[in-house]
Amino acid sequence: MKNKIFYKIYAIIVAIVLIYSLFIIFVITPKISDYIIDLEIKQAQIQLKRVDSIIKSKQLYLKSQEKDIDFEEVKKSILEELRSLIQSITIEDLGYIFLINSEAKIVLHPEITKDSNSSINNMPNIKSMFENLELAYKKSMPYEYKWHKKEDPSNFSYEKIAWIKYNDYFDWYIVSSLYKEDLIKKSNEISFMIINISLIVLILISLVSSLFIKRLLNPILKLSEKAKLVKEGRFDIRCSVDTNDELGVLSSQFNDMLDFIEDNTKNLEKKISQRTKEIEYKLYHESVTGAKNRLALLNDLKKYEFSALNLISIDDFDDINELYGYEVGDEVLIEMTTRIDEFAKKEDFLFYKIGSATFAILDLQLKNFISYDLVIQKILKEFKKAVRINSLKIEIIFEITVGTAISQNNQLACANIALKNAKKRGSRFTIYNQTIDTQENIKNTTFWREKINSALQEDRVIPFFQPIFNKEGKLIKYEVLMRIKETIEGEHFYISPTKFLDIAFKIKQYYSLNRLIINKAFLMLDTIKEEISINLSFSDIMNVEYMNFLKTQIELLKKEQRGRIVFEILESDDITDSEILNQFISEYRKKGIKIAIDDFGTGFSNFSYILKIKPDFIKIDGSLIKDINSDENSYEIVKSITTFSKSLGIKVIAEFVHSKEVYETLKRLDIDEFQGYYLGEPCALN
Repeated sequence: MKNKIFYKIYAIIVAIVLIYSLFIIFVITPKISDYIIDLEIKQAQIQLKRVDSIIKSKQLYLKSQEKDIDFEEVKKSILEELRSLIQSITIEDLGYIFLINSEAKIVLHPEITKDSNSSINNMPNIKSMFENLELAYKKSMPYEYKWHKKEDPSNFSYEKIAWIKYNDYFDWYIVSSLYKEDLIKKSNEISFMIINISLIVLILISLVSSLFIKRLLNPILKLSEKAKLVKEGRFDIRCSVDTNDELGVLSSQFNDMLDFIEDNTKNLEKKISQRTKEIEYKLYHESVTGAKNRLALLNDLKKYEFSALNLISIDDFDDINELYGYEVGDEVLIEMTTRIDEFAKKEDFLFYKIGSATFAILDLQLKNFISYDLVIQKILKEFKKAVRINSLKIEIIFEITVGTAISQNNQLACANIALKNAKKRGSRFTIYNQTIDTQENIKNTTFWREKINSALQEDRVIPFFQPIFNKEGKLIKYEVLMRIKETIEGEHFYISPTKFLDIAFKIKQYYSLNRLIINKAFLMLDTIKEEISINLSFSDIMNVEYMNFLKTQIELLKKEQRGRIVFEILESDDITDSEILNQFISEYRKKGIKIAIDDFGTGFSNFSYILKIKPDFIKIDGSLIKDINSDENSYEIVKSITTFSKSLGIKVIAEFVHSKEVYETLKRLDIDEFQGYYLGEPCALN
């Protein structure tokens, strides 16, 4: 009997340990096993996509050069390039990737090295294997087959599973395969290890818990024995637990409590009940008005699943506090609280005050569920009455906005969304539905996706050219800009990229638009005799595919045409690797391209940056130009940039020249080139 508590607690711990062990073995372990297998399969598919994308990139390049190449020789060259990659790819030592053509010939395999003569293609089952592989590809299914292992080359009984892609340009099937036996074996090994570790930890926990419980319960058992004697009337009994902790204190005070236990218990119960009520009231009621608060509302929302929550916000309530003071504001809140409370009681609603000027009405009846807007109209009508402010002897009529949520999972949050939506639209009320919080963004994205895609398909993405003039007012250059052409009732409109460029990034059409503009602009170099400036961001430079496209286009130009191209690199862009930027500038300077730093004065390096790359032009950011005729700080900054640049032999361009006053001020500062709506707006050139 002495150890009864010990055995109960220990039995609970053992039961928990046993349940947890079973949970590990029968629930967690199978899931981990499945996860390991899925992980390996995904790894195999990722490696397949990786090789496929490399081959496709080679395909794209070769297609652009088809007239000047020996396809078979290039194909052999590409196989040699892929060989090292294929050799290096292993999928957790469980599989590999190989290439096979439509003639059932394996053209690339980890077992086939450059200097070895493998007999894989001479194996008798290779033809049937290919036929089944081709059939699996056409059905978009994984292909299961039997193959040998490197250490067991004559045994074709090892089951494998493979995923296939086909490149019709090179006539290659790309196959990523795994050994099923090794895959399962690895998964089992990891699962077995987890089970062993878990069981060891649980056994240790059980042993430590046993020792701890014994040590903890020993003083309690002593107290229990003395309490039994007290129950029998032995008030002379004293408990002596000599420990320096709470149990020791309890033991020393045990006898003092005996004489007063009954009276103290009664008094304590009374005081606790009274104090609990006070705390609960403060916890669930607002201090100024005494109305139930947000916490009370959240508590009630958990109780009632089928309800309508109406949030009522007093519009422009802050104006009352600022105009008349917070005391008057509190007086208004008390008056409004009284009015809403009376209305709620009359309609059998629950009423709460949940914000500085926000109230809530919870409708548990939902008598007009189908046409709940009628209930909201009744609320709006009730608050059209003027509120009298006794201290000022005036009456004020408030406008309110209502946000309603009916039987939603997160009712308060949904009602808040509805309230914000109503205020945003200038509506008196909104009833929540799942589309209002995302509808606007989705609608905008969908609208511009369709605009961009149709513009690309219908060839309505066109280059605009904004003129740039020298000191003498002569046209010497154009900046190439992008526009989408729209025709409405026979009239042409041109949409600026500020409207759609962010969406273009999101839907991954940004580079499609850019490539089209560059193609068209370069085609016009025969008719445009002035220089043209092309905008580039650092993210453009970091995009390998886009840079390959740009390099190809530049190499197609004549030397004289290259000399009339300027790359404007955004100085305000987030340049994370200056070494890559320097390499880019060096490479294209050798091709005859001029370099300009755009938006200078807003970026990360400024003058030290200029000293490193020494561009041909600096284009000062428009924010420094637009008020230069009246802003002394802008004037001095531009003056310093101009002086510094000219000392290095760099020409200075001022953009955003929007007025005669700005133009004259810039001329006095000896700016070299000028661009802006005052001198010429962007337009299409025939």
